This record gives sequence, C-alpha cells and structure tokens, in this order.
Amino acid sequence: MESKLEKNLKVLIITPGRLPLPAKLGGAIEEYILNLGKELTALGVDVTILDILSNSQDSDSTHKFERISNLKIVRIRKPKIPFILSGLKHPTIIKGKRLVDEFLWGLAVKEFLSFHIRSKRELPWSIIHFNSPIPLAICSRLLKKTNIHIVYTEHTYFASERAGTFFFRKILEPKIMKTVLSSSTAIIALSSKTASALATFGISSDKIHVIALGIDERYFHTLNIEKSKSFELLLGSNRASFIITFLGRVHPQKGIETLIEVAKMLKEYGITDFVILIGGPLSGDFSVNKDTPSPYALKLMKYVKKERLEHHVIFLGRLTQEQKMALLNTSSVFVLPSYYETFGLVALEAMASGVPVIGSKVGALCDIIRNGYNGYLFKPGSSEELFSILISLYRNKEHLKELGKNARETARKYLWSNIAKRTYELYKKLS
Repeated sequence: MESKLEKNLKVLIITPGRLPLPAKLGGAIEEYILNLGKELTALGVDVTILDILSNSQDSDSTHKFERISNLKIVRIRKPKIPFILSGLKHPTIIKGKRLVDEFLWGLAVKEFLSFHIRSKRELPWSIIHFNSPIPLAICSRLLKKTNIHIVYTEHTYFASERAGTFFFRKILEPKIMKTVLSSSTAIIALSSKTASALATFGISSDKIHVIALGIDERYFHTLNIEKSKSFELLLGSNRASFIITFLGRVHPQKGIETLIEVAKMLKEYGITDFVILIGGPLSGDFSVNKDTPSPYALKLMKYVKKERLEHHVIFLGRLTQEQKMALLNTSSVFVLPSYYETFGLVALEAMASGVPVIGSKVGALCDIIRNGYNGYLFKPGSSEELFSILISLYRNKEHLKELGKNARETARKYLWSNIAKRTYELYKKLS
C-alpha cells in the first residue's frame, strides 16, 4: 500500500526552454522530459512541466496551461534575444546566442518561481527537476530559502557545443557547474563516463546517480510494408543490399565526415551495392525552422560531389518521427561516428528496431554497445577502423542478423517504464 508521502509526491520538471513540447522534429532532452513525465504520472507522481510559450502560441499571453497525455504543462514566455544579436550568423555568435537564450530562460523560470513564493509563501512541489545548468544556477539562491529538493540531469556535459566559446568553457562554465552541482540534492548522469567527469568537481559520489535515457515502445514495433518500404522507393536506382544509416544533426560534433570517407573507401574497394543515408537537419540545429544547409553540411556535400559518391551518399534532411522509424526499418546497420556524445539516444532507437549499432567510443555508447554482441565500437575519427568493421559485416550477413537480434534485446532494458521507475525510486529517497 502506498504511503501518504508517496501519494503526495509533487514534482516540477523544467525544460531547457528551447523547443516547445512535444518537439516533433527532434530534441532528445525534450523527448526525455515528455516520456519521463508520462511514465512518472502513470506511477502516481503529480508531475507539472514548466515549458516555453512559443511566439506562435497565444502571442498576447504571458502564460498558458494545458495537458498532454494527462501531463500538466505550464507554458511561460521567455524574453527575446536582443535584436542586435538575433540577425548575426557567425558560428561564435550563434554559440553565444544559445547561451544568452538559456540565460533568458533562466530569468523567466526564476520569475515564475518567485511569483509562486510571493503569492503562496511556499512552492507546491517537493522536488524540482532541472535539465539545463544556467536556469538552475540563476535560481539556486532563491531555492536555498525553501525546503525543495533539487534534482539535476546533466544532458550535455562540457565537451559540447554548450562549451563552444573559450570564455564560457574556461571561465564561466566551471563557476556555473560548481553552483549547479552544489545546489543539487541529487544529480542524474546519463552514462558512467559523465558520472566520472562530474565527480572531478569534488562532489560526493553518493550524490551522483547513473540513470540512462529511455526508449519509446513504438520503436520495437515493425512498421507495415508500405511505410517500411518508403525509403527504398526514395532510393530508386540507388537501391542497395547494404544500407548504412546515420540519424542526427548534420553538425561537426557528429563526425559525419568519417562516415563519408568510408563511402569513398568502400567504393575504391570495389563494393557498389551500398548506400549511406544521412537523416537530420542540414542546418545542424533542431530548433531552427528553416533547414538551410550550414557551412559544414555544404562542405560535406561538396566532398561527396568531388569524389563522385552521389549514388552512395544521400542527405535526407529533417525527418519526422515516423520517417525516422521507417528509415531504421530499412537499415542494415546504424553508424554514430560522433566525436563526443553524452548519450546518443538514437543508438537505442536503432537497436530497438533490430539494427546493430557501430558507434565511436564516447559517452554512453561505451555502456550500451558490446563489441561483437549488439554492435561494435571504434576510435572517434578513425575511418580505417570503421571501414574494417563495415567490410566484415558486409561479408557476414548471418552475423549482422545475430547482432540485430541482440541489439533489440539490449534496448528492452531501456524502456521508458524502467527508466521512470529508477527515477521514481530516487525521488522517493529524497522525499
């Protein structure tokens, strides 16, 4: 029988304030929050999600209340980025704009919490779960005056685009992270590598809990023939027996040039019945509505044309959730060649679809992938190592099939229902 404490467990989960839920065209953090919230609600937790109110939603309102699958969503307006920055396109400025954007969201979150404290003298939640560092750093002093337990999930970690400028990486971030980690009652790391890195800040290991991202049940269901064949029809004369897939932002972090270099090596080796499908925003950013190719994407496309690889490398651009599932259903193998990756949820999505994963030795991929069982790991940037693995799998279709079967079994351990139970147990310990 549930205790009164468990019945009254109220949690506020705060989004990063980038993409309004539900994020239809990407956003791993947004998927994490939405799926975790749904499963926690099913377990009896009273969940409220604080999210951004986009300009297209009630443009005259400062806030909005709604429900998504029994989840309570409170949307608030975020201050706009100063006009002087909004039109600038230089890569360094773009990274700076993202930091300013997160700072502005932090101010909006602080005002929301301050309003509740002023009007009710206390906050109605026993736990506040942050999912980005700057809002927590901004709210930390305010929350110290309350009895609220703070949970923080580290999604990005330092070797990411969040740490894209030298000033932020070397000066601001260490201070922000020390504030965030010291203010948190509990910290969720998505991988053992992230947990080890967070421990270098001198916080107690008892405070850090490794709880991975989860996988949507839908990925375990095979699509009907028409949908699963959709990408084969798209290929036309390029149809191949060996389909290598990448899903994610077309961004330097993802190491896509390594995969394209392998396409050249396969062709030179005499293999012609293969194709590499690259699905994801060419802009390199899920939050940008117009998918204009970035300088990095244009550089990759230029290389493909120069090496006459157009029949072997196809850029699909931004995909819907259903299109992602259809693409995975047609894939022989999934490759994630990232230089750094906190988790790499798409690797689990591929595994759930019965597709073996070849991933670089970074982040949670080292926890998920077991060499020769459900996929293979390779050194980031090593096209030679990746080429060797793919050649081996191309020659041994039976082994490829066995890897796919094991990959699906691996993914079942990461169902959102299991991830939510572990998070729920952590919440109960704090309460």
